[in-house]
Amino acid sequence: MLHKLRPFIQKALNPIAKLFPKLSPNAVTIFSLFVAVLASVFFYFGTPGYLIGAVALIFFSGFLDLFDGVLARSQNRESKKGDMLDHTVDRFVDVFLILGLTFGSLVNVHFGYLAIISILLISYLGTQAQALSVKRLYAGFLGRADRIVLLMLCAITQAILTWVGFPILWKFSILEWLMLYFIFGGVGTIIQRIVTIWKNL
Repeated sequence: MLHKLRPFIQKALNPIAKLFPKLSPNAVTIFSLFVAVLASVFFYFGTPGYLIGAVALIFFSGFLDLFDGVLARSQNRESKKGDMLDHTVDRFVDVFLILGLTFGSLVNVHFGYLAIISILLISYLGTQAQALSVKRLYAGFLGRADRIVLLMLCAITQAILTWVGFPILWKFSILEWLMLYFIFGGVGTIIQRIVTIWKNL
C-alpha cells in the first residue's frame, strides 16, 4: 500500500537529483546493494545496537533505491538496462536482509526461508505482469515498500524489547512474528496478484 507514496517522494527528490548532474544512476543502484549487504551483516549479529544500525542502513539503501530512478529521469538516462539492474538489485536486497536475520539468532531458519520464497514469488508476479503487457504490479497486502517499513519498525521494536529484557513475545521474537506475517501475508498478496493479472489478461 505504501507504494502509493512513491510518486510524491520521487517528486521531492527532484531538486536533490539536479545537484548531481554527472552522478551515474547505475552506480547509485549498485551502491545501494552494498549498503543493504552491510545491513544484513548487522542483522546477523542481532544485538540491539546492531539492529538500530541495520535500520539506519536499510533507510539509506531505500533512499538510494528511490534516488537512482529520479537521477536517471533528471539526466534523461532512463533505459531498459537500468530498469533491469534496479529490479535485480531489489531482489538481492530482499534476500540478503532476510538471510542476515535467518543466519543470526533472532529468526527461526524455517521461517526465514519460507519468508524469502514468499517475497520472491510476490516480486516474480509483479514483473510477470509487466512481461505480459500488464502494467508493473506494486500493489497488494504486502508490497515491497510495506515490507521494508515493517522490517525497520520491527527491528527497532526488537531492539527495545531486548534492552528491557523481553526479547521473546509469546514464544517468538518480534522478528519471527514478522517472518510469519511475510509468509501468510505473502500468500494473500500472491493470490491477489494472480487474480489481478488474470483479470487484466
